[in-house]
Amino acid sequence: MQVQQNGSTYNFSLEGPISEKCPLYDYVITGAKEVIIDMKKVTFINSIGVKNWILWTLKVPESCKLELINCPFVIINQVNMVQGFLPKHARIQSFLAPYISESGAEMNHLCQRGQEYQYAENNQPPQVNFPKSLKNEKGQTCEPDFVEAKITKFLTPT
Repeated sequence: MQVQQNGSTYNFSLEGPISEKCPLYDYVITGAKEVIIDMKKVTFINSIGVKNWILWTLKVPESCKLELINCPFVIINQVNMVQGFLPKHARIQSFLAPYISESGAEMNHLCQRGQEYQYAENNQPPQVNFPKSLKNEKGQTCEPDFVEAKITKFLTPT
């Protein structure tokens, strides 16, 4: 894990599994107004990692802006399945969505807030605009390998 602090902004880059040994849990956020967590290199999360993640996010003050970027799909699944995984003051700014070709070739597409999706705000429903198909590096057409309604529950915070 790498940590950079610039004034009241903390930038974390997580690597490997989110488990009971994740060093993030030992980090105390003091005086932070913004916390950005880059999950690009996260490989998986286990049940103890989910529990510890929730406990750690509860320590982040609600006045602090918590942003997750480059979330792997395994994190998006947890966000949508586990109540409390994503605190109300947190937002996912980008995540990797799986796409697959007819031949079984897989690829990930970086979905970004403001482009492919937008949170429900000001009494407006969430907006989604995922590509219906993409070309992979071999020129094969790939289609979404996910159910849109299941992966976008996080766009309407409860």
